[in-house]
Amino acid sequence: PISSNSQRWLRILLIFSTIFSGFLAGENFDRYFVQIPGFRHVDILCWAQYSKYADLGNGIFLYPIQAMGGFLLLLTSTIIIMRNKSAFESIRFPVYSATFFAAWGLILTIFAAPIMLGLPKLGNDPKLLQQAFDNFHFYGFYRGIVQMMTFVCCVWGLGRMEF
Repeated sequence: PISSNSQRWLRILLIFSTIFSGFLAGENFDRYFVQIPGFRHVDILCWAQYSKYADLGNGIFLYPIQAMGGFLLLLTSTIIIMRNKSAFESIRFPVYSATFFAAWGLILTIFAAPIMLGLPKLGNDPKLLQQAFDNFHFYGFYRGIVQMMTFVCCVWGLGRMEF
């Protein structure tokens, strides 16, 4: 039998995983359906300046906390479920899937983050900045997809959890 303590912790972990992944999903949705199409119509220097103040400003703290925090919460949830497989049968697949997608989000960040972190070193060279924009958003687009999938799976798992 499952302890009520494990069930309570799993519920808390899934609620916070859903919140963290929801923030990331919303930020990615906004970025790829609003911001990036807009930035494609302005001078690349505008994107670089915005990114230096946004992504390398408050974003440098917020985004890693959301992504790594959400992944660690999901990993902990996965461990609890693995230890109590039969008790959490109904949420096993959604939580495992969310953990998988969150891990892929971090893997893609390993490729995207150095591009953004290197932005200040590029100066105002439009060619280098355009290359950084294209490369960052190549990885960022796929990262956005897996981060949105993480949220969908978290909601799915939370919806299947007995309260």
